Amino acid sequence: MIKMRKQFNLTAIDFPVVFDSPNNAETDDMKRHSLIQYILDEVGKDGQLILSSIGYEANKFSSEQTINVISLENGKYHLLDEE
Repeated sequence: MIKMRKQFNLTAIDFPVVFDSPNNAETDDMKRHSLIQYILDEVGKDGQLILSSIGYEANKFSSEQTINVISLENGKYHLLDEE
């Protein structure tokens, strides 16, 4: 989708692309890793990608881009803690 938009609409504004839990189905670790790696490979160098995932470990993925990881370490059912 991202590649097609850039190919057919060169003047389009590059808004961030957001994938909220792309692995929402019950898949094994290999398929989950492959899906996230595919997204990292295909997003392109010019745009911004926001990807939410449970259990993401940066050292298991390779990317030409700089990846900024923000980890939420709050307990289960405590997302709205003051921290």
